[in-house]
Amino acid sequence: MIAETKNCQNCKQAFTIEPEDFEFYEKMKVPPPTWCSRCRAQRRAVFRNERNFFRQKCGLCAKDAISVYSPGAQFPVYCQECYWSDKWDPLAFGIEYDQSKSFLDQFRELSRHAPRPALINKGSINSHYTHLCANNKDCYMLIESSNNENVLHGYWMQRSRDCVDNAYGTNVELCYETLACFDSYRLRYALTCFNCSDSWFLKNCVDCQDCFACVNIKHKKYCFFNKQLSKEEYEKAIREYRLETYEGVERALTDAIAFYKKYPHRYAEIINSPGSTGNYMTNSKNCTSCYYAYLAEDSKYSAHILEDIKDVYDVDTAGLHAELLYEDLNTALSVSRITFSNRCWTGSEIAYSEHLDDCTSCFGCIGLRQKSYCILNKQYSKEEYSKRVLEITSSMKEYGEFFSPDFSPFAYNDTIAQEYFPLEREDAAKRGYQWRDAVDRDVRPTINARDLPKTAVETDESILKEILGCEHDGTCNDNCTKGFRIAPEELAFYKKMSLPLPRRCPNCRHVRRVQQLNAFKLWRRKCTCAGSKSENSLYTNAVEHFHKGEHCPNEFETSYAPERPEIVYCEQCYQAEVA
Repeated sequence: MIAETKNCQNCKQAFTIEPEDFEFYEKMKVPPPTWCSRCRAQRRAVFRNERNFFRQKCGLCAKDAISVYSPGAQFPVYCQECYWSDKWDPLAFGIEYDQSKSFLDQFRELSRHAPRPALINKGSINSHYTHLCANNKDCYMLIESSNNENVLHGYWMQRSRDCVDNAYGTNVELCYETLACFDSYRLRYALTCFNCSDSWFLKNCVDCQDCFACVNIKHKKYCFFNKQLSKEEYEKAIREYRLETYEGVERALTDAIAFYKKYPHRYAEIINSPGSTGNYMTNSKNCTSCYYAYLAEDSKYSAHILEDIKDVYDVDTAGLHAELLYEDLNTALSVSRITFSNRCWTGSEIAYSEHLDDCTSCFGCIGLRQKSYCILNKQYSKEEYSKRVLEITSSMKEYGEFFSPDFSPFAYNDTIAQEYFPLEREDAAKRGYQWRDAVDRDVRPTINARDLPKTAVETDESILKEILGCEHDGTCNDNCTKGFRIAPEELAFYKKMSLPLPRRCPNCRHVRRVQQLNAFKLWRRKCTCAGSKSENSLYTNAVEHFHKGEHCPNEFETSYAPERPEIVYCEQCYQAEVA
């Protein structure tokens, strides 16, 4: 079997299907894709609204609920209590498969009647305002996270506690405004750090304590902008920034970002992951174009995959013992052989389905629990099920592709597609995506950001009754809420950590945070180490590299686009420079 080059049916660009890809598709019993991997990722992304919440009535108990579906949804939306109850039977919405009609038309009919959960939040305690989450306790506005306690305004957080405004963290505690940090304690404004504590504004640091605005250092203490100081000198230096004030933090952040640019950046944050390409990957093997991967193996074109993952292609969020997945969203908890599906937890042999729990051998179903041999939410015998699935897959011309975007219940600009693949309204309409026009939020702040107390320490609990005006006041493209409140747990955190109150709403804070991360896209580049210095001469190497005075010959795939200003070193050159 040899590689084949095809033209994407969506963007019309060429893409290659490798021999191992054909082997995977054969193993999954699906035809090769007709869209390139990037277009496939964009198509899946329009089915995922993570942060835009709406108020609406539960379709069963009629109580008010917070939902990711807008009030105009064409199907029933149930609150958490009702959705997981035995007050309704998903099989009651079943449709007898009609061979004379298009399967997808029949699935569309089912999707108009089958209920959806307002939010995905399973096995959690006192964590009502969380979505795509499981097994959390006392958490608030937490997205795509599990096994946390007292974590607020977080994204993709795992096994962490007592944190506010963090993303992609694992096993962190008392951290604020961190990204992709692991096994750390009392970090503030840090990016891709491991086993660090009591520090501020770190980037790419390992095992550091009491450090400030440092980059690419290991096993250090009392370093200030990478300079070794005594304990007394260090404490005096950071006091001068007045980090308890908003102005002091913003000044320090500006200085730190400018400082980072003078140092080499690792071509990719890939640790102990042989044969892998992508970014933010640890303890994985043979993963191609994968992002945020941990303990994954033999996978491609996937993001947010962790803990015992094997043989998954084109998957967004999967883990905790998963294998043989293709074109799926949010599929986890001991799953295998699931294709073209959304939010199927614990199960196997599932295709073209949504919101299935503990199911096996289901095709085109929505909202089932502990069921087998169902098609379009109708129960069949094992023999009849196998016969009808063969009929469907043989006659279904779209078989082998994920649902087309017009099946999505969300507007493009309400989904993560807008975050990863931003479009203007006109372009979205040309491509057939839905769009939700901005609604003037009837938010009337009772206090403006500039009028907030200078420090949290001098802020009393009366602030909890106020509506704070976001600095952006709805003028950005970040789904600004214009106004926001401070939760009691937040205020206690800011006081404990001597941090200033935020001036921006949670959505604007989230966007500024994740904008520091690279895109889910790779470019072929050469190492920018030019001998004794970087190509732009901003950085002078601390030691002699293997290529001595010559330009480094190494090439790599990196998520740093060629036009970006960062100094990007290969693994060998980067490791030589890390202190």
